[in-house]
Amino acid sequence: APDQLMPVILGAVSCLDHPAVTPLLIEIFPQRGRDVQRILATELAGRAGREHLPFFLDLVASHKDGTVLRAALLYLGRSGRPDEVEGPVLSLLAHPYVDVKESALEAAIVLRTPNIVRHFQEMITHTDHIQRMMGAYALGMFSADEFLGPLTLALTDESPEVRKVAVEALGRTCPISPERIEPIAARL
Repeated sequence: APDQLMPVILGAVSCLDHPAVTPLLIEIFPQRGRDVQRILATELAGRAGREHLPFFLDLVASHKDGTVLRAALLYLGRSGRPDEVEGPVLSLLAHPYVDVKESALEAAIVLRTPNIVRHFQEMITHTDHIQRMMGAYALGMFSADEFLGPLTLALTDESPEVRKVAVEALGRTCPISPERIEPIAARL
């Protein structure tokens, strides 16, 4: 079918709960234009099973479209196979598109492997303030208590955005312990 009819066809197909649908959508994916690929990737991210991991790993490795990458990251974050997907997810934390970085960040937080935690701890001292900000955000989402040291360090960052994320991370859990309130109060 022509690409202009695909949104209507895909709308109808998305209602079908048949095992042949996902492989069919994966098969037609490379033959379609960017706009249809976006729709397909989004649909597949919500319906694909664990056996479709290679398709999404290939998307992350080779596709350039931000919407397609975000859909692939959504799938990878929910894939249930953290050790297999942590590398591709972490690589997209440095993507030029902000929305792709945000999706990679959210997927990495969901995956939370030891390598991912270590990566975010290292990001706190990165030269790029966006990377430091993502590191502080992720560590705060993991556990402000567990990562009190790196988050306290982030409170002294030269970037106001990094400091703001650190304050939010340290204030996210209640009750706020004296160990967390003192570094925050010292910055006010």
